[in-house]
Amino acid sequence: MSSDIKAEFKTRPPIIGVDFDGTVVEHAYPMIGKPLPHAIRVLQRLSQRGCLLVLWTCRENAGRLNFLTQAEKFLANNGVTIRSVNENHPEDEFRAPGSLRRKIYADVYIDDRNFPPLPAEAIWPSFELYAELRGWLPELEFPEERNAEQETLLQLRINLKAHMAYAVSLI
Repeated sequence: MSSDIKAEFKTRPPIIGVDFDGTVVEHAYPMIGKPLPHAIRVLQRLSQRGCLLVLWTCRENAGRLNFLTQAEKFLANNGVTIRSVNENHPEDEFRAPGSLRRKIYADVYIDDRNFPPLPAEAIWPSFELYAELRGWLPELEFPEERNAEQETLLQLRINLKAHMAYAVSLI
């Protein structure tokens, strides 16, 4: 990575592309499914920290069927700030004027169709840990006395750290 790009990451918040169905909520299209474990909490943390979230989804509005608007409202009602939807925000345009734009720009994309595939319950804890390692989020703190959900999340994070360390050692 060039030093110019490294400097850019230090002068602007990270841009994160986020899929909706199967990533934030369970697959139930055209309805909105139940939120996936930790999705809203992690998205709220990212929003509060100033990360720039771009909703990147196949949902669209068609006539009176406002499937995309429903997803946007769901996120807003859950305290998640979205910078733009299915396109780059004008302030985040990194391509030359007039050039072809087929894909939104993001520093990282969160999608259930990612590789390697992760089980739904691991998507958000994995990304949260990644964001902490990148310095985008402060490390999540756990109380001395934890409930069952907190203990499960802590154990998952310990396992994820070990896997990430192993993966990095192979590079």
